[in-house]
Amino acid sequence: MIKNSKTKGFDFTIIIPAWNEEDMIEETINTIENYFKKRNFELLIVNDGSTDSTKTIVEKLMKRYSNLRLINHKKNLGIGAALKTGFKNASSNVIINMDSDLTHPIDKIEEMVDMVKKGYDVVIGSRYIKGGGFREVPLFRRVISFVGGFIFFRTIFFSRIKDMTSGFRAYNKRIIKELNLKSERFEIQLEISVKIIKKNLKFKEIPIILNVRKKGVSKFNYFKELKIYVPSLIKLFFYRWFQKEDNL
Repeated sequence: MIKNSKTKGFDFTIIIPAWNEEDMIEETINTIENYFKKRNFELLIVNDGSTDSTKTIVEKLMKRYSNLRLINHKKNLGIGAALKTGFKNASSNVIINMDSDLTHPIDKIEEMVDMVKKGYDVVIGSRYIKGGGFREVPLFRRVISFVGGFIFFRTIFFSRIKDMTSGFRAYNKRIIKELNLKSERFEIQLEISVKIIKKNLKFKEIPIILNVRKKGVSKFNYFKELKIYVPSLIKLFFYRWFQKEDNL
């Protein structure tokens, strides 16, 4: 169910998937709304089956912000499913997806929007180009991200994208359908990266500093997600090198 339907004329849409984010969601929404208070934008929260008070908090804030919309999944379907729901329901032609915990730098959003409007299909916030990096993120997370996202994935897919798993991106809405996304969980960012390369889309990476989460806990479980990542990785590998059609 979609709530708040005044959706015409927005300059850009920010999509935030949220699952049990009662510790952060109010601060995240208020921070974004205050930062962009002079811009005509849409903030779309996809509540992915939260069992805490995430939904209630967003509904309360919707009385304050007319550009804030809420879509609820009845059960937790995964961040990939939440993003696809957001993409499908976004009102504007420029779409940004970001995490719900303010680890992504919102001061980069206007630059990303401008670049999409200038003709890029996708703009990627990258931790692995000059000027990018991490702030106070635990070492083991940085090592896993670097070895997997920067070295391994780039090598096997022969990718020009340096940050293959970045969750901070801007899109021209017209290319979302062309991506034909299948992933339901965290592997969706890797799928998007592979399809950007395979379809020869026009992309640009800009440097970002990924911050540590202030409150709550990360929902990413490396061992649990690995079981899903491996089969998806195999499918994407064959798609990248041996398939002409996108029939993942």
